[in-house]
Formats: sequence, structure tokens, C-alpha cells
Amino acid sequence: MSGKDPLSGTVYVCPGTHHPALYTTQLSIDPNSFNWIGGEVPPPLKDGRALPALCRIRHLQPLAECEISYDWNHSRLRVVFNRPIRGVTPGQTAAIYVADGLICLGGGPIQSRGPSYHELGLTLPEILHPTGNNDLSVLR
Repeated sequence: MSGKDPLSGTVYVCPGTHHPALYTTQLSIDPNSFNWIGGEVPPPLKDGRALPALCRIRHLQPLAECEISYDWNHSRLRVVFNRPIRGVTPGQTAAIYVADGLICLGGGPIQSRGPSYHELGLTLPEILHPTGNNDLSVLR
């Protein structure tokens, strides 16, 4: 499944597990539903700067390099990955880490995903981010 229209209930499917419609490099999180473990937004984000970080959107998924920023105009946390990530889905929890994954800043439900590679008319790169320990997609 590559998407679902919540109004009509239409489900969109694509062939295979590595179709460009399944991959994106962005997601957004509502900052009001994000749980900051330290209790507040880190200073770089408060100051309008981006923060290099690592993110996980599935339990036991390898951490993915990303950059997190606070979009003050749209009141959202924006996560941009260095490589395309498969299966970013609203409602899943995104957990954000720093210090090579040693410190968890917090987590919150994904509000929306960015446009897919298919929507952007892009082809997937040869090397993809693995989605789990049993994912051999990096060897495709």
C-alpha cells in the first residue's frame, strides 16, 4: 500500500516493496504532541537553526541521518533525511536522537510525510536506507 484517501477510503497500491511511491526524504511532526525528554525544545531549534540528528520511525529500525528544524511559519517540526526512507506513515512515532544515537531527544506522532519520490518524478538511488535488520534492500 502506498497511500489511502481518508475521505473516500480508496487504497493506493504499487508493485513491489521498493517502488518510488513508498519513499520520501521528509516528515513533519506537530510540536505540541512531541515529547521532549529534556522538557523543552533544544536551543538550536529555538533559535531557528537546524539540528543534525538521527531518526527512527519503526521499532528496531536502524537510525537514519537527518536534520530537524522548527518551521515557525507552519508550527511543525520538520525532519529531512539524508537518504530516502520507506514507509513513512502519519500516526507512526518518530524518535529523534543525537550524539551518535546515545541521547534520545524525544518523539512524537508523524503528522505528515513529504512528497514521495514517485510524486516528485525521481528515481531511487542505488543505495537505500535499510528499514530493519532483515531488510536486504541495500543489496538490490
